[in-house]
Amino acid sequence: MRGSGRPFSRLWWLAHYAEKNGAYEQTRSAYRAWIGCVRYPWSGYQALARLVETTGTTHELRELVREMLKRWPHETALRNDLAYLSLLLSEEIEKSRDIAADLVAQNPDNLPHCTTLALALLRLRDLAGALQVYAGRQYDWNQALPGNRAVYAAVLANNGQLTEARAHARALPRARLRPEELALLPQ
Repeated sequence: MRGSGRPFSRLWWLAHYAEKNGAYEQTRSAYRAWIGCVRYPWSGYQALARLVETTGTTHELRELVREMLKRWPHETALRNDLAYLSLLLSEEIEKSRDIAADLVAQNPDNLPHCTTLALALLRLRDLAGALQVYAGRQYDWNQALPGNRAVYAAVLANNGQLTEARAHARALPRARLRPEELALLPQ
């Protein structure tokens, strides 16, 4: 095995090798072991999150984000991701809405934060409130992440703007959406 001789270097190499060969359980185990060996495990968690995002379930990804948030409790992106994933699973809705509202108050033009708040309001059946989240803001929807675009299409559809909602939904790369995001899309 190549590497500098340090166990954590070998683990990192093993994780990449296993992932390249489609051995995802070995990849997860190697990243987990690497995380336990280093002082600053952020990059290992990022690699593990990327893997879980593409090969795992929404529930698995949410639990990984929850674990990361325990280590980095002030990381805004993690707070938003945990709320968003919980909302996709229709869990912790009011708590997630409160987190999203706080994040939007701090940074009102941040699209991922606005998306999380809009999804929370959709889950709470505050349809007009969900649409209002986007009012007065201009986003380049072609540059937005597919999940943000899916939630926006759902907000439009739930507010009777079906033509525009369907146009947004048709433009989405469906292969990049989680099953729960696909379920939001108008027919």
